[in-house]
Amino acid sequence: MTEPQVGDIAVVLGDPKSETRRLIRGAMNGAGYRDVRECADMEALETNICTSVPPDLVITDTKMPGGDIFDLMSKMRRGEVGDNPFVPVIMLTWDANADVIRNAAACGVDDILAAPISPADLFGRIKTLVSKRKPFVVTSDYIGPDRRRDVARDGADGIPLIDVPNTLKTKAMGERVNVADLKAAVGEVMHEINDQRLVRHSYQINFLVGMILPAYQEGNITPEVRVHVTRLSEVSTEVEGRLAGSRFEHVGELCQTMSGVAQSIRGNWREPNRKDVELLKPLSQAILAGFNPDRDSTDMASEITSMVSKFSGKVNEEARRQIEDAVKE
Repeated sequence: MTEPQVGDIAVVLGDPKSETRRLIRGAMNGAGYRDVRECADMEALETNICTSVPPDLVITDTKMPGGDIFDLMSKMRRGEVGDNPFVPVIMLTWDANADVIRNAAACGVDDILAAPISPADLFGRIKTLVSKRKPFVVTSDYIGPDRRRDVARDGADGIPLIDVPNTLKTKAMGERVNVADLKAAVGEVMHEINDQRLVRHSYQINFLVGMILPAYQEGNITPEVRVHVTRLSEVSTEVEGRLAGSRFEHVGELCQTMSGVAQSIRGNWREPNRKDVELLKPLSQAILAGFNPDRDSTDMASEITSMVSKFSGKVNEEARRQIEDAVKE
C-alpha cells in the first residue's frame, strides 16, 4: 500500500513518564503526526478519549496513575467511555508478565508492545492497524479484535466476525472523517454487538448452570459455586437490561424469571430454595432456544455439555483465583 497520510491522525499518548512521552511524541512528529495529545494520568487519558471528536489512535502505558487502565479500555470497548468504542489501541508495558499480557488482551486492545520500543516497531504496528486490522468478535465477556486462541472462551463455533469503523485507516488513506457518519456507523455496529452479546450470554448462562447444578445435586457446595452463582446472577441481570430495542425482546419474561431465580440462589447460596435450583435447567434451556431459534436444541445441549467438560477445570481455577484475590484485599 502507499505510505499512510498521517498528518491529520489524532493520537492520544498516555505515559506517566514525561521523558517517554517526549521521545514517542518526537518520533511521531518527525514522521508527520501533527496531532499528538500527551496524557500523564488516567484522568487526562479519559478526558482526551471523551472529546467531541474522538481520537483515531490511543497509545498508552499499562501503568497509568489514577485508575485501572484495563478497566478504562474495557469500558471504552463497551461504549461506556467516549463516542467511539472502536478506536485502535496500542498498549505499552515495561512489565510483560503473564498477568499484564492476559489483562491487556482481555480488555480488547489491538496490540501490546514490550518497552522500550523503537520507532520502527511502533510505526510498523500502526501500519498493520491501517492495512490489516483484525475484525472484532463478541463473547460473553469480551469485545475486541479476534484472537483465535480465545475463540473457546464461550466454546461454540461460528462466532461472527464484525468489521468495525476504523478512522485511523480512513485518515491514513487521505480521506476525511465525517463525525455524523461516524456516529451513525458506530450506532449500527453497537446494535449488532448488543445482539451478539445477548446470544453469547445465552450460552454463558447454560454453561454456568452446567457448573452449578451438579454441585447442588451432589451436595458438593464449594466456595467456587458461590463465584459461579454470582456470575450467573450478573449475566442474567445484564441480559435483562440489554433486551430493550433488540431483536430478542420476546425472551424478556424468561430472562426476568432467570434473573430473579439467580438472585434468590445468590442470597442463600449454601442452602438455596430447592424449587429455584430445579428451575435452573429448564429456564436456561428455554433462554438458549429463544436466543438461537434457528439452531437444533439437541446440538446446542451437546455443545454445552462439551464446554463444561472441557473448560470446567479452567473456570474453577479462575474462581479460586478470585477468591484468593478477595481474601488478600
